[in-house]
Amino acid sequence: MPVSTVVGQVRAQPVASSGGGALLRGVLAGAGPAGGDPALRHVLELPARPGLTVDWPAWVPDGVVAALAQTGVTAPWTHQVQAAELARAGNHVVVATGTASGKSLAYQLPVLAALTEDPRATALYVSPTKALGADQLTMELPGSATLSRRIGESAAKHKVKVGYHQHLQATFNLWDEALTQSPYNGINLDIGHYVAGTSQSPIPLIEKHHERITSIHLKDRKKDKGDNMPWGQGDTPIREVLQLMKARKYTFPATIELEYRVEGSDPMAELRKCVQYCREALGG
Repeated sequence: MPVSTVVGQVRAQPVASSGGGALLRGVLAGAGPAGGDPALRHVLELPARPGLTVDWPAWVPDGVVAALAQTGVTAPWTHQVQAAELARAGNHVVVATGTASGKSLAYQLPVLAALTEDPRATALYVSPTKALGADQLTMELPGSATLSRRIGESAAKHKVKVGYHQHLQATFNLWDEALTQSPYNGINLDIGHYVAGTSQSPIPLIEKHHERITSIHLKDRKKDKGDNMPWGQGDTPIREVLQLMKARKYTFPATIELEYRVEGSDPMAELRKCVQYCREALGG
C-alpha cells in the first residue's frame, strides 16, 4: 500500500470533549430489564488526544486555501493531508477516523484542486456508500399495475427487492398482482395501518406471504381507522406477531414506529418502553 509522508510543521490542537459518555448513558437509561442482562456489554472510553495540523500541500491552490479560511478551516489535520496526497496520486484510499474529524475535506481537496487547475475537469461523487450495499428499498404501492410491473423488472435486473407500503387502503389481497409480476416485488407491512384499515389481524397475511415480506413496521392502532396508541392499549397484535416471527424463524426485520402522542414523558422514554415490550413478548 502506498504510504505518504506529511512534510511541514506539525502543530498540536486541543480537542474538546464531545460529551459522548453522557449521551450514551442517557440513551441506555432504563433500556435493560431490571436484574437482567445489560443492554450494552462493554464500553471502552479512549482519552482525548490533541489533534495535529500541518501546512497546506503546495499543490492546493491559493484560492481554495483562502475560501476554506473564510469557513474557519485555517489548517488541515495530518490525516486529511495524508489521504488527500494519496488520492491526488491516483490511489484508492480508505479513511477511518472519528465522527466530525474532517474526512470529507480529505477527498474534496484533490477534487477542488483539479477543478481549479482545469475548468473542464469533472468529479463524480457516489454517496452515501452505505446505500450501495442495500438489498431492498421501500416505496408506496403504485396505483398502476403497469408501473409496478416496470419497477419489478428493474428490481430484478439490479437484484434489489422492493417492499411496497400502504396505509389504511391495505387489504389482504392488495399486493397479489404486484407479487405475481416479479419475484423482487414484495411487501412492506405496517401492522398498525393494516389493523386500523381492515379491523382484522395481520397474522394470516404474514403467514401467507412471509417469504415476500421485506420488513414490518410495528405500531399499535385501534380498529376502524382508530388512533395510534401507547403499546398494549390498541388492537394491533404486536406481541403475537413477534412471537410468530420467533416461532417460525422469519428473518425479515421489524422496526419500531413511535407515532402515538407523547404526553407527560419524552420520546426516548417511550421508545425504551416499546423496546421493553418487545423483549417481554419474545421472552427476553
